[in-house]
Amino acid sequence: MGIAAIGEDASIEVYSLIGADVLFISKFDDTTLHKILELLMKHKIVIIEEAVYKKLSMLLKERSHKNIFIIVPTLKKEETNRLESLNKKLSLAMGVELKWVR
Repeated sequence: MGIAAIGEDASIEVYSLIGADVLFISKFDDTTLHKILELLMKHKIVIIEEAVYKKLSMLLKERSHKNIFIIVPTLKKEETNRLESLNKKLSLAMGVELKWVR
């Protein structure tokens, strides 16, 4: 019951330094999905790149076994929409639209 790291960029390998079981994804197919599901069953905490999380979001939400996901930006992209997502969730929770300056 350790930590897993899943990503499409080779930089995901850096999480092996903290003892994470790393899965580098080069393409999405049945074999890859099977490996991902095995990691999810084996580990409670999963570090996952944002792009991969988006591709797997429906599959991850339907599972009965719940993991703790730490969603990190993909390093090969210059921008991420995690702040926008967080802003929407906080606005919904507070009942008012929060505004932020970029």
